[in-house]
Amino acid sequence: MFYYIVRDLTTTSKEIVRSIDYVQALLVTEPIEVLQEIINTLVHPSQKETLSEYLSAMSTFLKYRYNLHVLETSDDCSSHDLRYALGRKSIFEHNDFKEKQGVTCNKCRFPFYVCNKIKNVIANMNDDDPSIPTHSILCEQTEDAIKVINESAKKFQLFMAHKARCTNQNLAISEIEEDMKRKYLEENNNDTRTIMISDYKMKFEPLSSRETTYDHYGKRGISWHGFCLMYYQLEDIMKEDGSVIKKPIKYTIYMNQILSDSNKQDGLSVLGLLEAAMAQISEELPFITQIVLQTDNATSYSNMYLLCGIPLLNIVFKNKKLRIAEFIHTETQDGKTILDAFYARCMKFIRMYLAKMDANKVKKICTAVELAKALSHNGGIQNAMIQVLSTDRERALLIEKKFDTVMKSLQM
Repeated sequence: MFYYIVRDLTTTSKEIVRSIDYVQALLVTEPIEVLQEIINTLVHPSQKETLSEYLSAMSTFLKYRYNLHVLETSDDCSSHDLRYALGRKSIFEHNDFKEKQGVTCNKCRFPFYVCNKIKNVIANMNDDDPSIPTHSILCEQTEDAIKVINESAKKFQLFMAHKARCTNQNLAISEIEEDMKRKYLEENNNDTRTIMISDYKMKFEPLSSRETTYDHYGKRGISWHGFCLMYYQLEDIMKEDGSVIKKPIKYTIYMNQILSDSNKQDGLSVLGLLEAAMAQISEELPFITQIVLQTDNATSYSNMYLLCGIPLLNIVFKNKKLRIAEFIHTETQDGKTILDAFYARCMKFIRMYLAKMDANKVKKICTAVELAKALSHNGGIQNAMIQVLSTDRERALLIEKKFDTVMKSLQM
């Protein structure tokens, strides 16, 4: 009876934790926490509540509202208009161009107004009686606090510039996706293009359902790579009046790639992973003919070996009518990708697999094959493929030597 009571009152399931946006944490969250600490320490209780509310409003604006302001083009505010913010040459050469008059939008000025407000409040504290023993200490604290507030204001300005770049980046990706839908309708099912997002997961460390002893010699974690494919297909949709129309429906497919013999994450390794992914796509998703490869700016993807290798892959898969049509880098970090959320789902799935009790059996995940077995348990995660791969390093080194001449010519 005790077991059933405990089971009903507790749970063994683990919620998926939202990925951290490190840029936002560094430029907004942490400075606001510091400013709140300054308010709690140095501001009179009668003003704490008001300034704290200002901070909350400022945080909301920077995180969720400013990306809409940067799209405004109908005024002379220098923090508006994406083209002006990014310094695009075309806008300055336009006949109708008018010089911006500074930050004239009250909402865009609000973060700096809050910083100045806090500075003025704590600076007025020095007007107290200088004969008070703690006056000199208070002055030092105030000076230090003002320096911190000034640095926080600079970080808020940097974050606004960062959001402008993120907004520009997201608009470009949205345009690619809209172009995919438009071409799919125009070409009538003959050419399906997919956006394929690529990213590494942090190396997987061995797990066990019970305490056990591991052989740690040479254990550096299991290298885990992934792709996310997003594409559209025409489907019949029935309207309220009973008529049927063709409408592009979005599909999302994931691919886990687990390396069994290597932890390298260089350009040649990514090239091999890309080749394995294209091979499976050509077999299981033969209707896909074009790939828009999207990666971040990690060294694994930002290298000449990968750029030179992509045309070779297009030649290899020419008979399969599959090619990489575009290669884009999301240079600016805008939170986390859809793959990070998928990896979180995978980890939850693995923990559930380990938590399921089998009589007199210890479940361990110490190898690539065991990891793949856990991910495929009971059919695995819906719409997810799994590949266990080994790297042919001799072939990779041979390709590297053939690219040496090209690399030298590009460096000149």
